[in-house]
Amino acid sequence: MPLIVGAGVLAVALIAGGSWYLTREDGTGSKAVSDGKQRTADQPKDAAAPAAQPSGSAAAPQASASGPAYTEVYKDKPVKLLAGREFGKVNAVDLDFPKVAPFGDIGWKDRELEMGFEDVKSSTAFGKSKGTTPELCAAGAATNPIPERLPSSDLSGADSAIVQGDLLCTVTSKGNLAMVKIVTIEPSSSKQYTVPTYLTEVTLWKRQP
Repeated sequence: MPLIVGAGVLAVALIAGGSWYLTREDGTGSKAVSDGKQRTADQPKDAAAPAAQPSGSAAAPQASASGPAYTEVYKDKPVKLLAGREFGKVNAVDLDFPKVAPFGDIGWKDRELEMGFEDVKSSTAFGKSKGTTPELCAAGAATNPIPERLPSSDLSGADSAIVQGDLLCTVTSKGNLAMVKIVTIEPSSSKQYTVPTYLTEVTLWKRQP
């Protein structure tokens, strides 16, 4: 009888302590957690709980759209855009070089402008830029065009298509970006040939896709 009572007291003590042992078929014991949830022998004691998943799915980052990069080839190089002063005489302009030469000295595939005795013609599309950065220059060339042919009547007076301070931009025949800053305008002294002379500063960038 004392042995039975002692065993009962021991059982009560174990239950009151909140833990007990279960015997498996192989005779080894597996200790239970005090909150009543049993751990198996294969589960590590400090196993981390799986990471909680966010309630909402995060948006995948968008790749930022980037335009072409620009490398400066030359900056503010003085170029005198002089029109021909004789009938039929034309000066061609190559901004990639830069170079101004009589018509024929610069191939038609290499020229951006033709300065004639009665008009100015562009072989590549020109536009006015709102700033001196290559990005603004490229935007002006693409979205703020000037006519491909400007007769002498449009190049003088209050309504002149080109005025001092203008930034004229174009993608050249070789694919570079050129900006022509109009520094000074010299009116023609001839009554017959009235296209003015433009003293300019030219900047050229090479475009990298």
